[in-house]
Amino acid sequence: MQDFAATWCVLSGGLQGLFATGHMDGTVRIWLRSAASLLLLQVLSTQPCAPLPWRIRLKIGEAGPTGSEFSYDGIDACPAFGEEAKGCKVTAVSVESSTGVVVAGCLSGEVIVFSWQTSSSNFTSSEAAEWHVQTLLTKDLEENPGASKSESADLPQLPSGFVCSMRLRQHQSQISLLKLVHVATSECSAPKLLLFSADSSSQMCITDCFSGETRLLY
Repeated sequence: MQDFAATWCVLSGGLQGLFATGHMDGTVRIWLRSAASLLLLQVLSTQPCAPLPWRIRLKIGEAGPTGSEFSYDGIDACPAFGEEAKGCKVTAVSVESSTGVVVAGCLSGEVIVFSWQTSSSNFTSSEAAEWHVQTLLTKDLEENPGASKSESADLPQLPSGFVCSMRLRQHQSQISLLKLVHVATSECSAPKLLLFSADSSSQMCITDCFSGETRLLY
């Protein structure tokens, strides 16, 4: 247990007995504290993983899930596409249990937002745009410029559970602080869920977790 706890880089939570821990391998583990023990509920990865029945993996330039051989690795959710990045160590975590949002900040400066979905859902507009941009950068698309729109439109649905809903790359150095805050807008409007992030160079950023609107603070 001591060896495993030594991989914990950061801990967040405590509300209603829920904790989230960030780890050196780029994972976030969500725990339930019950009496004197901890029960592991979910494992989220900031890095794309091989496909499994409960998670898809998309290959850039193709709309369908790839891979047919399953090998259980203990990861419940991860980004559906992209390449493994350097500096995946999780250096900051924030949890908002009432909305089911978990945010992880990495050594590379990337921030990944996970949202809990009670049923299968489409890709968020942020992730669909990310898919479109990455597809534009592939060599295959350079030979066939008209392929991206149809491929983006045919993205499969994401399964229920935690899904990667947003990836932020406004920071260029290690994430040192993440804080999720509900902000009331008006009596007729639902409150916003804002994410405050800061890195080791003292750059700060405010992001609306629902719309993706971002503002940098220096």
